[in-house]
Amino acid sequence: MQELGERCVRRLYEVSRDRYAPALAAFASGWLDDLGGETRGVVLCLGRDGIAPFVAAQTLLRALPRRFPGLHPRRVALAYVSRPLAQAAATDAAQARLLDRYLHGRGAGGDRPLTLVDVGIHGSIQDCLHRLYPGRSVRGHYLVLRRRHADPHGAAKRGFLAELDVAPPAALGLAPSWPPPPGWEVGGTLRAGEVCFLRPRSIHVLEDLWNGVGGSAAGLREGGRGGRVVAVRAPEPPDLTLGAPPLPPHTRARLKRAALRGIADGVARLSRGHAPPGDGPGAVRELAAWFRDLDRPAPLDAHLLGLLVRHRAGGGSRAWEG
Repeated sequence: MQELGERCVRRLYEVSRDRYAPALAAFASGWLDDLGGETRGVVLCLGRDGIAPFVAAQTLLRALPRRFPGLHPRRVALAYVSRPLAQAAATDAAQARLLDRYLHGRGAGGDRPLTLVDVGIHGSIQDCLHRLYPGRSVRGHYLVLRRRHADPHGAAKRGFLAELDVAPPAALGLAPSWPPPPGWEVGGTLRAGEVCFLRPRSIHVLEDLWNGVGGSAAGLREGGRGGRVVAVRAPEPPDLTLGAPPLPPHTRARLKRAALRGIADGVARLSRGHAPPGDGPGAVRELAAWFRDLDRPAPLDAHLLGLLVRHRAGGGSRAWEG
């Protein structure tokens, strides 16, 4: 078992370095370039799922100061803002004040333009911040975006691995076009990326393999140094792998550290020689190929996913095995 555990650590490191890091480097470079064109803007990578883009961006800023001149790493912050927390702030004045103080503490106070970075899906946290700060510039960059039909903030949202415009409700008797546009099988028009990333299982992989240790933000409280507001994080659920024994905390932490180290090393390797990251669409295609292989994963990948990634209901601990 110890040998299998070592092989899982090595495999997750290699997948993170060779497959995920090139896509993250291209993703982060895009919104860092946008940030460089502003003087006051701030990027908030939304933890827990935003930790991988945060690691990629910080690695790029350290490795390529000439590529991103004048961009201080403090302008890219990790902020633990979950969807329930943002929704509570959008409907409760006391929670809104706590969130505002928390954002001040992360360097995103006042009317500074905000860029949100997350795994995504619909950009619901961004919608809440638009309600809280109606006169403020708030944009979202997401690994995966399903832009809802008639989303009032849709123009301020971008997807990278996949960007889908959800189809409007079909009128009765409306004949489908032929050939159907890319993305029709998931109910919309694919504007960018690869359709395989829109699967619920792919979202689970993105969220569960590379999110660091610990749960998402469960609330905010006063009590930090100097009276700062801090995020209270929920513990990571022990039963992500249904039907399997709980993974010991130290084993989970070791796997997650290997994943984040692989991202940092992969981005740093791409940045050697002060060159910009490589082909973004190509990196997305390479990552998509690995995700498609998960339909029938190799035994080691199946075991790794069984340790860290939640399964579809009723799938049991062997749901990832071909």
